[in-house]
Amino acid sequence: MASPAVTSRWPAARRPIVGARPSSRRRRCRTGSLTRSALGLCLGIAALVARRAAAKDAADTTRTSPPTTTAAAPAAANFTAVDEWLDVHREAHVNALKDLLRIPSISALSAHAPDVRAAAEWTAAFATARGFRHAEVVETGGHPVVYADWIDEADPSKPTVLLYGHFDVQPVDPEALWTSPPFEPTVRDGNLYARGASDDKGNMVAMLYGVASLLATNGTLPVNVKFLLEGQEEIGSPQMPAFLAAHGSRWAADYAFSADGGQVASGAPGVCLGLRGSVALELTVTGAAAGDLHSGTYGGAIQNPLHALAELLAGMRDPATGGIAVDGFYEHVEAVSADERAVLARHPVSEAAWLAAIGVTAAVGEAGYTSHERTMVRPSLEVVGMVGGFTGEGLKTVLPAAASAKISCRLVPAQVPEDIADKIISHVRAHTPPGVSVAVTRLPFTAVPYAMARESTANTAAAAVLADLYGVPLDEVFYYRMGGSIPVVALLKRHLGLDMALFAFGAADEAVHAPNEFFRLGSFARATRAYPRLLVRLAAEHRRDLGEGTPLGEEAAPAAEGGGAPWAPPTRWPPVPRRPRRRPEAVRSCRGGCPLVFCVCFFFFCTGSETQFWCGSAVG
Repeated sequence: MASPAVTSRWPAARRPIVGARPSSRRRRCRTGSLTRSALGLCLGIAALVARRAAAKDAADTTRTSPPTTTAAAPAAANFTAVDEWLDVHREAHVNALKDLLRIPSISALSAHAPDVRAAAEWTAAFATARGFRHAEVVETGGHPVVYADWIDEADPSKPTVLLYGHFDVQPVDPEALWTSPPFEPTVRDGNLYARGASDDKGNMVAMLYGVASLLATNGTLPVNVKFLLEGQEEIGSPQMPAFLAAHGSRWAADYAFSADGGQVASGAPGVCLGLRGSVALELTVTGAAAGDLHSGTYGGAIQNPLHALAELLAGMRDPATGGIAVDGFYEHVEAVSADERAVLARHPVSEAAWLAAIGVTAAVGEAGYTSHERTMVRPSLEVVGMVGGFTGEGLKTVLPAAASAKISCRLVPAQVPEDIADKIISHVRAHTPPGVSVAVTRLPFTAVPYAMARESTANTAAAAVLADLYGVPLDEVFYYRMGGSIPVVALLKRHLGLDMALFAFGAADEAVHAPNEFFRLGSFARATRAYPRLLVRLAAEHRRDLGEGTPLGEEAAPAAEGGGAPWAPPTRWPPVPRRPRRRPEAVRSCRGGCPLVFCVCFFFFCTGSETQFWCGSAVG
């Protein structure tokens, strides 16, 4: 609609301008009046366009970014149908998860390779049943992966989102410590207990159901979706580097999110900005070639492989500083900045509470750092398994012929797994006790450290959704780095140039990798609600980045009476705002001032007095 300032100047009758020449003089100048009137109309229209542009410029100049203290979330009514669908099908969702949890897909044990494949086939069938397309089990040369997608070929403008999870699990030893069998899913006190319940079958199934809920209730998605669902994450994804180098383009996307990961606490939302890398080795110490020897006959006179192994392992730590004593281990480790330490100091779980939750009375480790800093932003070297001698009931008095240990290192940015492995091997060679030999074997668990920028579209969308779901201000979302490793995250960065944000809902206290692993059913439900909100939010953020609309939440659809109508996809997804664009000063001045000139011309031409104005000037 035209500006009132312009429409009010349209006269009801022609009136001569004060001081104009007599009408007889006017007649001489009527030739071409039609042309001049048409020109006046064009100039008037230009004036209207220019005024609107000027008004928009003013709005753009004064518009600020979405507030940092609260999340600009979609209207609650937008997701009514989605949430109702999820509630109606909640029991079926949990039962489907139980079916997957019954498959003992332990990727580390070759005897369970058929089970890993069975889990892959279950996942592909599940994806197809949920409405996703092209689901298939894809060979990697090791344990398989599953591909599925939903691509809107009618709207190529939609961004593509890659969603990741894994269906393989850790071994269950020691099984005697489980309260219920690890592959018989059991619900106790609102928690679902089973191996893989939290890491990562529960989170993966929640992700699939969450996306499916949006598709089921609306018949479409605001983005294109591809799934990369893996069967070898728990062993370091050994075939994935070569596989993604050869076939990674199939998973090309604009954004990526992982359902593997978790929150620092069940009630505190957080966005993970990095993962520690990893490298693992096995040390085998061999003593007497004759085999096991009687401890009374030979004890105290020859090297015991168990003693030699213990000496080697103890020498890798500095008892005075708590640091790693392997030469060069910290060579490329960057100092933790004061800003990052200040952020980690806001960890929602205090160190005392963190220790109490796991039944530990004192923290140990690298001097000068808190426990949260040691596990998130500093490297570590840990012995995760030792074997040697007789470990059955009772006593067997022999010196074992061999003993072995497995070491797992967690690495931080700038550390290279191969370099750290070489440094440990050199340390072992330099410190091997006399009377034994040591063989060092690289284990396939390898991951490159990973970090991503806080201010990314993916993290912005994730933080807003988390703040909304947890009911906290946006500035209370905790940003952190995770102590664990997800190898495929760095691989996607290397082969596809794609940053992957973590969007998972397991908690640190859910006994992941340990006996009695569980997943809170409340967290499972929250995860299913989170993914549809994430995709809608991400579509909005993507359009905002392209400068095509208004931020999601600033112009949310008003709720109808009685709680609002179910959300349905509009012809175009919610518009998002352009980010303010500063034009050169001369251009801004012109677009603000030109409307005045055009409006004056428009007035004279359209009232008929324009003839007097222009002819007076012409015949002077």
